[in-house]
Amino acid sequence: MTQNVERILARGENLDHLRNKTEDLEATSEHFKTTSQKVARKFWWKNVKMIVIICVIVLIIVILIILFATGTIPT
Repeated sequence: MTQNVERILARGENLDHLRNKTEDLEATSEHFKTTSQKVARKFWWKNVKMIVIICVIVLIIVILIILFATGTIPT
């Protein structure tokens, strides 16, 4: 009888411990999700900026080629 009570108490303690670990894991995973979203957004904007810069440079080069070809800018 006392063994059963001890096992039930130990089981309750184990369940409490497991619940605490689960709550900690949930909080950690939420923090990870938030941080990973911020990092993904940061790198997305960095990529967009790079694409815009490359497009502007290509556009300037094309305009210069057209201006040289039409004789608007003397060589």
